[in-house]
Formats: sequence, C-alpha cells, structure tokens
Amino acid sequence: MKKQIGVFGMGVMGQAIARNLARHHYKTSIYNKTTSKTINILKKYPENIEGFLNLHEFVESLEKPRKILLMVSSNAVDTVLEELIELLDENDLIIDGGNSYYLDTERRMEKSAKKKIRFMGMGISGGEEGALNGPSIMPSGDFQDYLEVKEILENISAKVDQVPCVTYIGEKGSGHFVKMVHNGMEYAQMQLISEIYSYLRVSYSMEEIQKIWDRFNMGKMEGYLVKITADILKHKEKDHFLLDLISDVAESKGTGKWTSIAGLDYDVAIPSIISAMQARTLTHKKRFAVTKEYDAKLYDTDIEDLEKAYIFSMMIIYEQGFDLMRTASEKNQWHINLSNIATIWLGGCILQSVLLKDVAESFKKHSSLLLDPSILHELILSQDGNHRILKRMIDKNIYAPVMFSTNAYYEGLTHESLGTSLIQAQRDYFGAHTYQRKDREGYFHTEWKK
Repeated sequence: MKKQIGVFGMGVMGQAIARNLARHHYKTSIYNKTTSKTINILKKYPENIEGFLNLHEFVESLEKPRKILLMVSSNAVDTVLEELIELLDENDLIIDGGNSYYLDTERRMEKSAKKKIRFMGMGISGGEEGALNGPSIMPSGDFQDYLEVKEILENISAKVDQVPCVTYIGEKGSGHFVKMVHNGMEYAQMQLISEIYSYLRVSYSMEEIQKIWDRFNMGKMEGYLVKITADILKHKEKDHFLLDLISDVAESKGTGKWTSIAGLDYDVAIPSIISAMQARTLTHKKRFAVTKEYDAKLYDTDIEDLEKAYIFSMMIIYEQGFDLMRTASEKNQWHINLSNIATIWLGGCILQSVLLKDVAESFKKHSSLLLDPSILHELILSQDGNHRILKRMIDKNIYAPVMFSTNAYYEGLTHESLGTSLIQAQRDYFGAHTYQRKDREGYFHTEWKK
C-alpha cells in the first residue's frame, strides 16, 4: 500500500514530526541519509511508519501526487532538492519544514517550478515537544497547494480552544519569513528573561528566585519560555544548580541574524531583536574583570516592578516583530494576517504566552499595537515600574541591552522631537544632503559657515 506522506530527514524534529503523523493515522514513509537513524526509529515506533534505506524506494513508496516533507538543515536543502527533483514526477509536492531563509525558499520554488514540481515553505515552531505533540505551523506558497495538505497540517498541529494552530501565511516565502521573525522575537524574549534573572541573582539565592519565578508564572508573564525557566532554575546536579555550571556563552543558528538584516533591508526599527542578537555575539568576546562594589539590597516593590518591566518590554518586542512582518507583507504583497499569526502562536509555540491573546485581538482592529488605546494604556501603566528597574539596573551594573533598547524604542515613538534636526543639519553641512523644514514644503540646502 502506498504511503500518504514522506518525511526526509530524521533529526530530532524530523523524528518527532514523523511520529506525530503516524499517531494521527497517516501512513508515513521515512528516509535519512544515515541509515542507522532510520533503522532505530523503526525499532522504536513501527506503527504507521515504514523506513527506506534507498531514496528511490522512498520516493516510489508514496501515493501520487507525492507529498514529501523535508526536515533537514537549511544548508542541506539545495542538495536534497537536486536529488529529489530527478526522482519526482510533475505535480509532486515538496514542503520544506526547516528554518530556511525565505529568499532561498523563493529561489527553490522557482527552480522546482521549471520541472513542474510544486514547492512550499513551512515554518514550524515548538521544538521537539511541539513537533511531537502539536506544533504551531506557518505554511506558504500556492494557496491550492496549501489546501491539499491543510487537513494533515491541522490534524498534527497544536490546538487552542479546539482551533488548530496553523494558518495559510501567504504566497512565496512568507511562511519562512514569519518563522524567521518569530525566531528573532524569541531571541529578544530569551535575552529579556536572562536580564531579569541576572538582576535577581545579585541579591537573591536560587531558592528565593525559584519562588519569585513561580509567581511570575501565575500572572501576565505566563508563557512557554517563562515556564521552562522555572524548571531550569530548579534543576540540580548533586549539590549544585546546573545553571551555575553552564558556560556563560550563547550560541545561535542564523535566524536571529537574518531577522536583524531584514530589519535593515526593509527600513524597520527592531532594536530589541538586534540587541539580543548582538548580546549573544558579545558573550564570545573576552571578558575584562572589573571590581564593582554596590549595595545588593533590592527594594520591596522590585518584584511587582519587574513584572511591569517584563510586560512593557514584551509588548514592545511584539510591536517590532509584527511591524517587520507587516512592512514585508505590504512590500511583497503577501497579504499576511497579523491577528491570525498571533493566534496560531498561542499554542505549540516557543513564543506562546498570555500576552499574545491581547496582541491577537489588537491586530483585528489596529495596524500597530501602539494604536490600540487599551495596549497603550497598559504600556503607560507599566512604564514607571520599567523606569525604576532600569535605574536600579544601572546602579547595580546589570547588563540589560534588550530592556534598555525597548525603552528607547518607545521613547523614540512617543517624543515629538528626537534631536534629528541637528543630524540633518550636520549631513547638509558636510555633504550637502539637504533637509526638510517645518515652515515650508520642499528640500533645502544651506551654505554653512566653514
């Protein structure tokens, strides 16, 4: 009997997705270049899964038009595509479920189309647990191709209030673009959480921080990354907390860098995301020990202020990420629905959080979170607490690039004057770049005294 779908790539995510498909009664073929992985999976999870050690046999095992889900690293997709194209027939469908760069996805779509083979890009969020039990899924490409796999994707996705956490994102590489920005926002949230942890670590024991974090998990800070942080804080190896034994160096796999570059390419300010990316880069630099003395005592209101600071920063991070998606969508005519994206991120997703419910509702009516009176009111209420935390972080020499950049972003959008007139005057002075005036239309140049 021919199989309904094939999964190429048996890494952590590929294995989990294959098991998810089989669990939902889809007859699934699997293939991996390292044959031992395929054999091991079949030994553990044989039901509804058939493995192949030969690529041609893998392809021939699938019903037509074939559906093949690629779960390989982004730098391997081109090689795999070359191999598959030679074996596939017209109208077969390849779905790239990895973290590919969106422009590479569009190039691969064009290449496949020349062979009359269909190609979709599909972002998947949720890590191994999400892939196995229900991820958030962001597919893009031809809408008719999406309709062909819609039922499968909805069945294997996470559910929130019985609604599948999957939606058609748009044409071309928009699905991978949205996943890329998702990851950039993820970088910012992770850095934000680490900054709050660093602040608490100055004055509290790990046991005390655990209790504080449990409180965070019961309020508006609740979300996946906040939740797993509580587990991490409690994990011990013998008499030591594991967190104290892990090297203070952060790695990255490229999507944060891609998002940062996209912000520059589309002329969208995303300072919090860029700050988080650069913070990881900085951890690889040599540290210079400087003796610092300060009073480690925290104020009674610190915990409440930290909650306010977190809410303030997260809403600004969301604003930056969604602004980038909106701008790219308008420029590329992707017709992305921002509310739908926030909604599918409510479950099975690394970014899932209580705050995203407000974001999803806001984008039903507004193009920006800062145009929503209720969210703007929330930011105003949180700002005083945020300012107090930032002042104390300076006093205690805490490294907090994301928290300071989110505050600067908000200040930049809520001040009538940013001193930019002086920058324009300087540009005109040394380069005759001209400037605009408040009192009349047009562009002007001044012969400055030199």
